[in-house]
Amino acid sequence: MRALLIALLVLTASSFAVEAPSPAQLPTIEQFLKIRAPQGATLGTDGALYVRDFPDGIVQLYKITPVDGDYSPAKAKTTKITQYPDGIGGSHMSPDGKTILILHAVGGNENYQIAALDTTSGKITELTHDPKVKYEVNHWLSDSSGFTYSGNQESPNDFYIY
Repeated sequence: MRALLIALLVLTASSFAVEAPSPAQLPTIEQFLKIRAPQGATLGTDGALYVRDFPDGIVQLYKITPVDGDYSPAKAKTTKITQYPDGIGGSHMSPDGKTILILHAVGGNENYQIAALDTTSGKITELTHDPKVKYEVNHWLSDSSGFTYSGNQESPNDFYIY
């Protein structure tokens, strides 16, 4: 009886076996690296969608402007906003949609600096300039007049809120 159950289990399990794909059916490394996964989508007050994306392998900020209300890649206009050599680590839109704070670091050191993008003009202004200090954006004020941020400029182990 036990042998019959084992034989039945083996036969049942073998019917669920899946054949591995041949190497020709597997995606290449190049195809794998081109998989896109936009993140941090924020809808601006002008109807544009701001996203962090990496079609070139480096995360940058993009503006997607819909055409006839259509955000699909086939119709919408996509504009690359940032050009940081080492990409960006985050973005935070003000409540009124007029400013986006951008976090970026040099050489992957994760000591993020803060820059401000004027969404009307497209001008980016660097707000912090110390690659030995890590800054983080904490919160926009509800009237968009300012924001709180933290930094460790006093000591690498201690972060203060400003």
